[in-house]
Amino acid sequence: MNAVVGIIMLIIVFTGVFYMNKAGFFEPITGVLDNITTGFQQSYSGAVSSSSPYFHQVRIGFVMLGAGSSTLSEVDLSAKPKRGGFSITGWSLKTDKGVFTIPPVKNRYSASTPNAAPEDIFVREGDRISIYSYHDKLPSNARDERTTQSEYHLWFKDMLSAPHDTIILRDEDKNEVDRYIY
Repeated sequence: MNAVVGIIMLIIVFTGVFYMNKAGFFEPITGVLDNITTGFQQSYSGAVSSSSPYFHQVRIGFVMLGAGSSTLSEVDLSAKPKRGGFSITGWSLKTDKGVFTIPPVKNRYSASTPNAAPEDIFVREGDRISIYSYHDKLPSNARDERTTQSEYHLWFKDMLSAPHDTIILRDEDKNEVDRYIY
C-alpha cells in the first residue's frame, strides 16, 4: 500500500513541477544555472535602452574566441520563448566592431526544397543559433543555413574583439533582448 501511495505522490509532484516549469515559474533559477553551466555571464548595471517584448527569450549562452591556429570565433544563442515561437530574422548583434543583422537562411534540413529561397529564422523552445566569426576568408563549407530542425549556422566577418567586449542582441525595433560581457 505504501508503495502505491509513494508512486502516486511522485506522479503528482513531477506533474506539478512540469506545469510550473511550462508557466515560467523556475525561469529566475534556470537563468542562474545556465550561467553556471555555460560560462559566467557578467551582470550589467547600466541603463537598458527600451525593454523588448522578447527580453531574455533568446539568450547569448557563450562566446568563444578563436585560439592558436584557429581564427574562428563563435557566439551561441539559445531560444526560450514564453509562448510558441517567433522570427529573429532582422534582429542584430552589436559589438565594438559594428552591427551585424541576422539574415534569412537556406534550409539544408529539408531536402525536398533544394532551390527554395532563404527563409526566416523562426525559433522555438530549445533552438540553437551558432554564429561564427572569421578573420581571413570564409571557409569553403560555410553557409548561412538551417542544419537541423532546431539548429542554425550564421557567418559574419570580423564580428568579435579579443580579449574583451560586450555583445548585445537586439530585436527588429532595436530593443535589447540580451547582453553578454566576455
